[in-house]
Amino acid sequence: MATSFSSRAPVRQAAYQDPAATMRVEQASAGRDRGMQTYVSDYQTGLAQAATVVYKVVLTKPGTISVAPSVSGGSINVSFEDGGTEGGTYAAITAQSPVAAALLPAAYTPGATFSSGGTLTGTPTVREIATIGSNANAFPPNMALIPRTVQAGTYYVRVLARAASTAYTIRVMVDELV
Repeated sequence: MATSFSSRAPVRQAAYQDPAATMRVEQASAGRDRGMQTYVSDYQTGLAQAATVVYKVVLTKPGTISVAPSVSGGSINVSFEDGGTEGGTYAAITAQSPVAAALLPAAYTPGATFSSGGTLTGTPTVREIATIGSNANAFPPNMALIPRTVQAGTYYVRVLARAASTAYTIRVMVDELV
């Protein structure tokens, strides 16, 4: 199973329309909310049917978690969960930000850390689940889970391969609230 990480991010746009309709101002926004965005992207190929990959997101302050999966072969179930029992070893994933480091405030510390590779058992609370893939019982190949605004805590994104030789890309994003 090959893994690689990408550091490309879409630019979000915020627009202001003057009430007199004489001026329109557009500027890039660091995040969907009133804060900074961090994210990780992961690309997996050749997952066997029923193989699971778990991504762990730890928030030190409230934020909005969004998940954007894309399937290029097979199909996957993607769930957003909290609770349960961790197992195995989670390896840290370096988060990216769409904001240039030089533009970040000097005292800025990201409020989210990301890792993957462990397991999740027990009875976690499933906040959302979606099936994404190429078969007739799945949603379109590119579909984002609804963003969830949550308190500080530990959350998980679980990807389950529903078909042999599944390939997918997933982006897990956190917009920090300020």
